[in-house]
Formats: sequence, structure tokens, C-alpha cells
Amino acid sequence: MCRLPGEVREVLHGYGFRQAELEKLPEAPGTYLLILRVSRASVRTKAKRFEIEPGRYLYVGSALSVSARVGRHLRREKRKHWHIDFLLEHAVVEGVLVAEARVEQEVALVLCRLLPHVRGFGCSDSKAVSHLFVLEPCTT
Repeated sequence: MCRLPGEVREVLHGYGFRQAELEKLPEAPGTYLLILRVSRASVRTKAKRFEIEPGRYLYVGSALSVSARVGRHLRREKRKHWHIDFLLEHAVVEGVLVAEARVEQEVALVLCRLLPHVRGFGCSDSKAVSHLFVLEPCTT
């Protein structure tokens, strides 16, 4: 599994996450993690504003078709709906991890305890306080 802190890697492995090639994402329901490299960004969504510092981030989401949802996220031309749609204007997707189970909220709750996070991002329908987690802040 790509460069992730040891404890995070163990947790994700326990949920069945595996690295996936963008061209071979499952069409089935599941949970996905986008590994992002973000430049400094002021992200204004429909209702909120987030100041995102440069660095590597992990975003957790789920879908009825992982390939369709991630494919949508990767398109530049789209109607912006989710917080991640606004952030992706300032980010590069470095990798995708997938799990067959729909465990988005459970994983987000665990990651909130393990990693720094952007409070309120991507979690309007979740009990977790965030779905965007800091893997590596950029120190330069």
C-alpha cells in the first residue's frame, strides 16, 4: 500500500483496502480513498470556505459504483456537488485505494482519531467531523 503512516496502513488493511489502478476500479459499490497532493487552496463550496495548506491528503468517500464516482471526481468539466469537487481544482490525485465494503463513515471516524484533519470537510451526511485527512504537511 502506498506511503501511509504504519498505524493508518494497518487500519486500512483491516477494512480490506487495496491499491487500485485508475483504469481498473471496481464498478461495484464500495469505499474509496483518494491520495491527493494539494497546493495551498482557499476552497469555497456552496456553503463553506476551507483554507487548505499545501501537502498530501487522504479523502474518504463511498459510492454505488466506485469507478463511476472516482471517474467523475477526476473529470475537470463537471457540475460541482461535493466538497471534494471544489478541492480537486487545486489537487493532483496520486493514488486510489478501494475496499468492497461501504465503510466510509467507520473509516472516517477512525482516521479522525489517527490523523490531523480539515474539520467539516466532506462530512455533511456523516457522524465523523471530517473526511479529509492530512498525511504530510508541506514544510517549504
